Amino acid sequence: MKGWNTPESNAGSSGAAPTVWKSRLAYVRLLDTPQFPQEFLPIARGQLEQLRILQHDATLGWTFISPAAIIVSDQRTGKYRPRGNQLITDGKGESRISAEHRAVALLNALENARHVRQHFTVAY
Repeated sequence: MKGWNTPESNAGSSGAAPTVWKSRLAYVRLLDTPQFPQEFLPIARGQLEQLRILQHDATLGWTFISPAAIIVSDQRTGKYRPRGNQLITDGKGESRISAEHRAVALLNALENARHVRQHFTVAY
């Protein structure tokens, strides 16, 4: 059995939307925008620090998922869009995903060795 702390193994971690880039062109994270709720900043900064620790440790295999900006209650359809570390929005500019779809996306990434040593996001 592979050890959990080897590059060959892959541990999954779930963060939150504030750690993703709002715009690839401006390189502004959601947590750095004026609209981000101040009461959630400590949690968001902690998750960003967790991500940075993973990114700088070459001995670990990891996958870090950030869900859409809004977690909704929805029936699982199996349809979602994974992407790199930039916020995914729909035609209305909304960023949504269900908790069930977020979990499925992380499990699929781990089982299929996708996004190894990468931060990615998922939304409808």
